[in-house]
Amino acid sequence: MSQPTITRRRAMIERERLVEYTATPDLSKLGFEILAFTFARCAYGKYTDEEIQKTKAFLAKHPNALFVSSGTGMNRDRITVSVHRDYSDFTAFVQELRVCWEGFTERPTSFTVSLQADDMPRRLSFKYLADLMEKEMGKR
Repeated sequence: MSQPTITRRRAMIERERLVEYTATPDLSKLGFEILAFTFARCAYGKYTDEEIQKTKAFLAKHPNALFVSSGTGMNRDRITVSVHRDYSDFTAFVQELRVCWEGFTERPTSFTVSLQADDMPRRLSFKYLADLMEKEMGKR
């Protein structure tokens, strides 16, 4: 592709689709052994202001919670994606999460990924999203 085409596409992506520039580090090389997906179910439809404040305080204390959102699947409607140095760090995190969310969510369930595993055919990276976007842009 020519430089003007690349510049034009980059400008369009920045204007319309890009939230922020970021790198995807190799989490295992940063000392993390576990990537955890923790799912919960809200005990009732909507959080109260007190519960929202409690959750915000929990998240402020835990920057290892990389993503938190509502959603749907597996009979759950909340997800937290977090990284942990080791299993004891993970269990302490989940225990605090259970205490924080007690009463307004059902017991959280986690799926853990070993970041030390040798059988990881595709590591966590946004490179694949970039490849997809490039492929889709080529179709236009």
